[in-house]
Amino acid sequence: MPTFVDQLPSNIVYAANRVLGQALSIATAGQLPTNVLPVAKSIITRRVLELAEAGQRVRYGDPLARVLPDLMLDWQGGRETSAGFDQILRETEAGEEWRQAIFAVLSALDSADATTRMAQRGPDLAGLGQDFILASANTGQLTATLGEQPASEHRSSIPRTLIYAATNGSWTIAPNGTNHFFAWTFTNTPPSADLGVLLVGNQGQAAQLRWSIQNPPATQSTGLPLRRIRWNCWWICRETARWIAA
Repeated sequence: MPTFVDQLPSNIVYAANRVLGQALSIATAGQLPTNVLPVAKSIITRRVLELAEAGQRVRYGDPLARVLPDLMLDWQGGRETSAGFDQILRETEAGEEWRQAIFAVLSALDSADATTRMAQRGPDLAGLGQDFILASANTGQLTATLGEQPASEHRSSIPRTLIYAATNGSWTIAPNGTNHFFAWTFTNTPPSADLGVLLVGNQGQAAQLRWSIQNPPATQSTGLPLRRIRWNCWWICRETARWIAA
C-alpha cells in the first residue's frame, strides 16, 4: 500500500484491505464460480490509488468530512466502473464491512445527522462532475428498489447502488437512471424525521429535495419514486411527495 493510505482511519484501511484481498483473489483465479464477476488487476490498482489520493488529501489538511464522501463515490465507480468490484461491495461481508466502517467514521466526525451532512456536502459533491442520486434519512431504515431489485444496508442487488448506515442516519448512493424508488421505514416512532434527496448532474449541477415529517407512522414506509428525464428534469410522484410532506 502507498504510505499515504496510513493517513486514513485504521478501521477504513482494514475494511479496504478485506475488499481488495477478495478482488485480488478473483483477479488471479484460474476459474471463477458461477455468478462471480471478474475483476481486472487494473481496477485493483485504481482503487488502491484512490485510497492513497484520499490519504494524501488528509495529509495536506483536507478534512475527512470532505474526503470520505469522495472516496465512497470513487469506490462505487464514480470515476472508473467495474461490475466485478461493485459486486464485492454490494454482495459480500467484506463489502458490508467497508460501508459500515467508512460511514461510521464519517458520522462520528461531528453532531450532524445524515440529512444535514448531505446538505453540507452538496456543493462539494456537485463539483465532482459525476452523475448520481444521494438519498438520506436522519432516522429509520432507508431502502431502495429498481424494478424488482432491492437494496438494503446489508446487501444490494442493484448495480452501483449502496446503502451506508450509522447511528445518526443513512445514505443511499445510486447512479442516475430510471424508476428509482426510495423507501423510508420508521420502526421506533421517532418524534420527527428529516429526509432528503440530492440529485447531481455531471456538469456541476445539483438539486436538493428535503422533507421534515412530524410523528412518522411506525412500521409503515414512506416512499419516493423518481424517473429521470434529463439531469435537471425529474418526475416525482405528486401524491407521494404530498404525503411525505404532510
